[in-house]
Amino acid sequence: MLRGYSEINAAINFLHRLRLSRACRSDYGRELVGTRGFLHKAKDYGLLLDLIEPLKIIDREFLLLAVRRGQVKKELFEKAEESLGTYFYFPNPAGAFRLEKVGTEADLFEMWYSRKRTPMNEAFDKACENLIVAMEKKKPYEPLIIEPLEGWRKEILEKLEIRG
Repeated sequence: MLRGYSEINAAINFLHRLRLSRACRSDYGRELVGTRGFLHKAKDYGLLLDLIEPLKIIDREFLLLAVRRGQVKKELFEKAEESLGTYFYFPNPAGAFRLEKVGTEADLFEMWYSRKRTPMNEAFDKACENLIVAMEKKKPYEPLIIEPLEGWRKEILEKLEIRG
C-alpha cells in the first residue's frame, strides 16, 4: 500500500512509485533492473531510481497543477490509523485513477534530450538506451536534462491558461 502522512505526501509517494513502475516496464529500463545505482543502493532498482530522480520534479509539478485545478482533492484519499495511534493516508480507487492520469500527463511533457524536445517517457527510454550503449561500448553518456524551472513551468501554466 502506498501511503503518506498527508494527502499530498501520499499522492507524491504514489506518483514516485508509478514513475518507477513505468521505468521498469520501458523498453530499455527493464534491461537496467537488477543494477545498483550511484545514489540509490537498492539492489534491484538502484540505477533506475537514479535515472528517474530528475523526472520526479515534473511529476510533483503536474500534481500541484492538478490540485490547483481541483482535480486532486482530499476526497480521493482514505485515512487510517497505525498501531501507535498516528494516522496515514492512501489514495482510494478513484484517487489512484486520477493520479495515474496525472502521471500520464507528465509522461507527455516535452523536455530536452539529445538537443531536441522529446516527451518525457521517450526521453527516459532514450537515456536508458544511451546508458546501456555507453556501458557496453565505453562511449559517452548523455544524461537527461530538464530545462530551467522558469521555462518549463511557465509553459505548463500557459497551456492551462493560468497566469502567475
